[in-house]
Amino acid sequence: MTYGRTWYDTTFEGGAMRESYYQRCIPVFPFGSLSGRNDFSCEFVTLNSNHTAYLILNKTDKPPNAPDCCIIGQPFHAPPRTFADGLQVKFESMVDGTHVNWNAVWLEGAGIFNYGFNEENVPFIFYMQGIPDVANWLYQKFTNFQEVRPPQNTWKIPQSCYDAKHCPGWPVTPIPPV
Repeated sequence: MTYGRTWYDTTFEGGAMRESYYQRCIPVFPFGSLSGRNDFSCEFVTLNSNHTAYLILNKTDKPPNAPDCCIIGQPFHAPPRTFADGLQVKFESMVDGTHVNWNAVWLEGAGIFNYGFNEENVPFIFYMQGIPDVANWLYQKFTNFQEVRPPQNTWKIPQSCYDAKHCPGWPVTPIPPV
């Protein structure tokens, strides 16, 4: 289990998103120096201004031979605020006493992505397939949701991202827009 924080802003240069995982990165790398483990912190930053999603690793706990920053998607974009409206699979369930409206999509080679919103249409839960032997499913529950604009420095990427290459163990195929 890990804890983290997600920032999302559709008004910053066409949209941006940052996911920070404080102790364990999400296990989404099928091979390479980032595979088979997730015992390191990480941040995923997506900037619509350059259509790129980055993985930023902390120098103090990153795996051996892993870069400080690498690219997980190009082209890639933070989803529009209404992205779930266009997803084809919809269903409802109760999760921990909360009524959840689910919106799902299946991506070839990546599996299922499920986005759950509570009755007020606030992000509540997300899950997707993970990497076997580390985590078969990734499950994120959102708490303390606040609709506030993040500070501008939220979107600052380190110098190591300016000439970053694709992440080791990440397929170099564009993810279709949602």
